[in-house]
Amino acid sequence: MSGVPSITLSEGCRQLLLTLLLLLAALSINAGVVLVVIAALLRPRLDEHVPVLPKGALLRELHLLVGGGAASLATGCLSLIWATSARARGKSRRRAAQPLGWMCLLLQLGAAGLLLALALLVEVRLRAFQTVFHAGFSRTLWRYADTAALKGYVDRTQARYQCCGALGFSDWFVVDWYPVTLFVARYLEVVRQRQRFAKLGERRGNQLRASFAMQQYGSEQHAQLVTAAIEEEMSSQQLQADLLAAKQLGFSEVPFSCCDPESPQWCRQMFVTEPAPHYRPPANLTVFTAGCSGRVPALFGWYLWLAGRAALAVAALQLAMALVSRYWQTSASSALAAGRHLSPAPGWLIPTCSGRAGSAAEQLPLLDLKKRDLSNQLDTEDTEVSEQIEDAGQHEDDDDDVEDGGNGEDEDEDDEENDEDDGNDE
Repeated sequence: MSGVPSITLSEGCRQLLLTLLLLLAALSINAGVVLVVIAALLRPRLDEHVPVLPKGALLRELHLLVGGGAASLATGCLSLIWATSARARGKSRRRAAQPLGWMCLLLQLGAAGLLLALALLVEVRLRAFQTVFHAGFSRTLWRYADTAALKGYVDRTQARYQCCGALGFSDWFVVDWYPVTLFVARYLEVVRQRQRFAKLGERRGNQLRASFAMQQYGSEQHAQLVTAAIEEEMSSQQLQADLLAAKQLGFSEVPFSCCDPESPQWCRQMFVTEPAPHYRPPANLTVFTAGCSGRVPALFGWYLWLAGRAALAVAALQLAMALVSRYWQTSASSALAAGRHLSPAPGWLIPTCSGRAGSAAEQLPLLDLKKRDLSNQLDTEDTEVSEQIEDAGQHEDDDDDVEDGGNGEDEDEDDEENDEDDGNDE
């Protein structure tokens, strides 16, 4: 079996991959702890804004964050166990480590997919969080005096984040948060101006202006019209003309939680826009001017941004672990299939049915290579035996030649002796 992209790994390279996997596994454990800690930090801050957020808002993201952290912890621990056992050089232990390697690989890919989905979801929620918070907080301003819980939430939010109103402190001028009886008793002139303002709106067919009639003070219809105008200002980043005119009717009071403690003067939370000795608004206002719809999401969104980027980083870490695990596993499996578990063997990411075009040696499986090497070794041994036999035959011929030369010398000596005998006879 083969695959792409193929890389031939020696035993030393495989051991190096296991060492790298051990380091990545340790990082995965730490990253999992970080994700769980971020989720733990986000939960109490999310609970603070339960009165203004939709039911169950961001709970799914928190659960995914905890699940991603747990998955990262699990993959880190399991990869540590697997990498430690796979470092053994014994064939049986290598073979026994293969099933655990498959489990690690699947868990790593699953954790990476979960964290990528979390990062994408957090990015979407981050873009919509300001709009959702603004809509909820704007509605809460109308119920400021309804219950102690809502009043406490608004006061804590404005004091903690140093903000006032949804888009600014002037939002309180058009929100019917004052008890109606106290409003009529304290701001009688404002009541008359509201009535004239509403009648003018009725004649012009302007529903927003007409809703400022005292008969509709605190009504649901009036609240919807004013809230819609505030949302229009937020989306267009421009002042709404009718709403701006309503803010100039004379009521300019904000809750005490809007007071700026760093102001050099005593807090003037009533008649905020009216000049007085040593008080010239807006130059020296004593209340917070920023809106909570910008301050709260900016700080809370930072935690969401951190969670999303952390999830993305841990997903990349899991993919790196899966890459290392896959190359080691395929290379070790190839070596085991060839019967030489410590020999160099190819590793790959994606298996293929047929090998790519290349040399014959690249296309032969390791087992065939082993057989071919054995055949070449046998041929070499046969050649060496044949050479030894030829050498032995050559030595025998040389010995025969030497013996023949000795016999010739004896015959010559006999002939000389016979010649001498013949001379003596004569």
